[in-house]
Amino acid sequence: NILCIWESIYNFDLLVEENKTYNTKSEYFLGVSLISSYLLGFWGENAYYHGLVSKDIYGSKIVKELKSVNVKIKYIEYDKVEDTSLTLSITKDNLEEVIDKKITKELKYKEYKFIPDIIFSDGTSPKTVYKVFNKFKEAIKILYVNSDNSDLLKVCKTSKCIIFTIDVAEKITGVKFDSNNKDTLEQIYSKLKDVYGKIIIIDLEASGTVFETSEKIKQQLESKKSEILFPKIIKW
Repeated sequence: NILCIWESIYNFDLLVEENKTYNTKSEYFLGVSLISSYLLGFWGENAYYHGLVSKDIYGSKIVKELKSVNVKIKYIEYDKVEDTSLTLSITKDNLEEVIDKKITKELKYKEYKFIPDIIFSDGTSPKTVYKVFNKFKEAIKILYVNSDNSDLLKVCKTSKCIIFTIDVAEKITGVKFDSNNKDTLEQIYSKLKDVYGKIIIIDLEASGTVFETSEKIKQQLESKKSEILFPKIIKW
């Protein structure tokens, strides 16, 4: 059983044409835990998703997509006040602007009627995630860290695998990543390893993913990132 917790966002990519009209290039959902639950369901794993949406058209689309790959959705919360979180990525004259409107409420702690073997969560609602991680002490806990919020860094101490975004890794270590100097990457990785002593992965966004194998730090190109972040969840 694999439990994925929190953020769910519906995204639109919009292109502003020369006549100033908006053209929707694509629409899809975002949120690393949401995407993880979908992929795990698609790959035939027994995945559960615990997140927060509204019963509007976009929340309904998210739920429909999860159900299409047999993700268990009984723990989804439905907000009666706020709309499902949305982002608009607007491209005009090769410049991109992102506008977002996200649900501001904290995810509620739930009593699950199953025992998860693996728990994967992003950095949203860290206090709730901390309670869940501590309740299931035998589960393999994987945390995606996209903020240096003190409550979130506290959750790191309970996780087996921690995935840091590069900007957060830089803040924590005080080392600036230089793509032309691999020593900076090794310094960042080593410092994170010294502090947390866990399985560490660094998300470099367009530059790929960094992880450790056979005591060596390895950078994987962006095109292979999903092969690192998701199938190995099962093996861990």
